Amino acid sequence: MKQLALNYFQAWNAQDADWLEKLLHIEVSLQDWEASADGIHEVILMNKGIWEKVPNIRAEVISIAENNDRCMCQLLIHTGTETLEVVDVLSIYNGAIKHIKAYKG
Repeated sequence: MKQLALNYFQAWNAQDADWLEKLLHIEVSLQDWEASADGIHEVILMNKGIWEKVPNIRAEVISIAENNDRCMCQLLIHTGTETLEVVDVLSIYNGAIKHIKAYKG
């Protein structure tokens, strides 16, 4: 699971929607402190919107903890103008990311 989480952040940092899609469950949902999306196409569109709005954004993985079917990922999100402390909770189902919930610290 930890490797899946690392691959997710590598794909996200590369702003590679095709790679990201391969890691996500078809029924994936994503919720952060500003918006939410349901289904793989909506989640991909939401990420593309973030990348377009903040082209230099990147996630720095500080730590990842695993528990049952979840990875709790402590991150620093660098936007180019600020750094945000964030925790992403990734729920894994059948080898794919099914739920993503992001908390801003």
